[in-house]
Amino acid sequence: MEVSERLEYLVSRAAQNTATAAEIEELRAMLLQDQEGQLTLRVSEILDRITRGEVQLPPRDTAYWAGITQNVLAVVPGTGIQPKSGRIGFYRWWWAAAILCLLAGSGWILQQYLAGRQQPVAATVKDMVIQPGHEGAILTLADGSQIVLDSLKNGLVADQNGVKATKNGQGSLVYDRSAALKPVQNTISTPRGRQFHLILPDGSEAWLNAASSISFPTVFGDKRSVAITGEVYFEVTKDDKHPFVVDADNKVAIQVLGTSFNVKAYKDEKNTVTTLLTGAIKVSSQGAGSQPLKPGQQAAVSSEKPGIQLNTAVDTDKVISWKNGYFNFDGLRLEEVLKQLERWYDIEATYDNSLANLAFYGELPRNMTLNDMIKALSYTGLQLKIEGNKLSVKK
Repeated sequence: MEVSERLEYLVSRAAQNTATAAEIEELRAMLLQDQEGQLTLRVSEILDRITRGEVQLPPRDTAYWAGITQNVLAVVPGTGIQPKSGRIGFYRWWWAAAILCLLAGSGWILQQYLAGRQQPVAATVKDMVIQPGHEGAILTLADGSQIVLDSLKNGLVADQNGVKATKNGQGSLVYDRSAALKPVQNTISTPRGRQFHLILPDGSEAWLNAASSISFPTVFGDKRSVAITGEVYFEVTKDDKHPFVVDADNKVAIQVLGTSFNVKAYKDEKNTVTTLLTGAIKVSSQGAGSQPLKPGQQAAVSSEKPGIQLNTAVDTDKVISWKNGYFNFDGLRLEEVLKQLERWYDIEATYDNSLANLAFYGELPRNMTLNDMIKALSYTGLQLKIEGNKLSVKK
């Protein structure tokens, strides 16, 4: 029997609650090994047939399907770690689609492990749909004038002393210094609910998360200096003679030659965090000294602790998940999760203090509407209510 035929057989058996323990284990193994998601399209086709009624299923309630999911996904995908009480997990839909997509309308599934909680709590969502963030930013020129880039057509955006800033076909802003006469200062800022990609005059690239900014000269001199707030991911063009320096919210200085790294320096967070993906950088802070970083390392400067805290084992995919279109909540407390949602959906969130340290795990897509996000979160047993742009979370 071919793999696709076997997969259809196992999915159908599991969906009809006729699969043996060995078949459930086989299905789980197939899903866990599908790192590239190649089986996902086939699973989707099978489930489409099931939902069209081509495969008849007995009526089941949510608790039944949640129980089946726990059997199929008894081990957190790819880790071999058993789920623990007090953790809430979200996983890419191909890990759970074979069992749970019959319950959810979206391609992403929330799986919760709170002891004794398998029934979802109804979320309160008003009729207004709050859309996810999107590509867009505001360009502030040297004279103080501002250009909203969100809906601007491709082509020339500004010409400043011979430096042309152009919006390309991918929606990115590109600076061309070929005919530059005199540098001037520009700033790109992303309001809440926006993100943006920029190609700097030296060819280096910067990705801005929501509620972030970057200031830079239209032509770099001996030192390529930029200043940022919020969160920015860089891929810096190598130039040994012209070091690249990032000022992170006047708290941390990062010296670079050619590398890729992420800087998180939000004003409402106590830590300024720099994570190196490739190359080499040095992180400095007044009164805290300096710390060189190797790939996979992270330096944090805290407003509450002296010195620079070094983390030598970092999940860099998690750090830049925002750039790649995901929320990664692994190990985050509810407060940290809600801060991400506030910036991306441009909302204000409140929660019961007793929930502050509740830990979340897994990924969800950033292109979900807030309404869909709330529906997903409701499966944790939390009570969520959205009124206007205000979200409240309770037990």
